[in-house]
Amino acid sequence: MTMINVAYIVGFHGLKGEMKLKSTSDFIDERLNKGSKLFLVKDNYKKEVEINSVRVHKNNYLISLVGYNSLNEVEKFKGYSLKVNKDNLFDLSEDEYYHFELIGSNVFDYLNDNIGKVIKVYSNGANDVLVVKNNEDKEFHIPFINNFIEDIDTDKKEIKLYEVEGLF
Repeated sequence: MTMINVAYIVGFHGLKGEMKLKSTSDFIDERLNKGSKLFLVKDNYKKEVEINSVRVHKNNYLISLVGYNSLNEVEKFKGYSLKVNKDNLFDLSEDEYYHFELIGSNVFDYLNDNIGKVIKVYSNGANDVLVVKNNEDKEFHIPFINNFIEDIDTDKKEIKLYEVEGLF
């Protein structure tokens, strides 16, 4: 079963078992609801858990889990991931992609020369950015916008770029 990261547990709040999260999901508001079921994962540990409460405090999501009522019970979970089963992902529009679908893709320029592989995708606030590493370990940051991306084939794991002067 393939799992997709939703958030990381980065800390705690108070003594009643609330955990502070760092989101890795574009759908965090849809994923974190009372009654939502996620998997608590680290290394070989994987356990399905249910969200008991969710609130936002100082721009952080704070959650508590059903059956965990104190800081002592949850402090061992710092650094754990909250994940969802890949089969439970939301359907996206035709021109939208999950980051995991893009990571590992070979990137080709307008002449069909291989530039490198996508090793990471991050958001800069305005748009997503592909981090592409070539064979010499040089990294390129390519805006994931229509002006740069000509075609994406997630089955072949290939991304083709338009000719953009000054990109490389």
